[in-house]
Amino acid sequence: MAMVNLKSKPEREEMPGEVEADEPQYPYGLCLHLGKDELEKLGVKELPDVGTPVMISAKAFVKSTSAYNTQGDGKTMSAELQITDMELMPGEKKDPASVMYPGA
Repeated sequence: MAMVNLKSKPEREEMPGEVEADEPQYPYGLCLHLGKDELEKLGVKELPDVGTPVMISAKAFVKSTSAYNTQGDGKTMSAELQITDMELMPGEKKDPASVMYPGA
């Protein structure tokens, strides 16, 4: 399965073309907070710099689901996932030549 970017589309304000400056880029619930105990379990000895990409591999179970119909929007669905196991790896590094000249 390919990765999907879950970045939110900016909401428009009352003034056409104006976007809320402090609007989050990603939906609520997609941010993980790892405390001292979790970082130790994952083997993180030094904190990465802010902005450093990392890869996460995780196992989760479906904690709850919900589906209902609304008059204006049609069917609304949601699922809550509980992460149970996780691995943290350095971000994927790509060879610049393969990015610029794919298939070469």
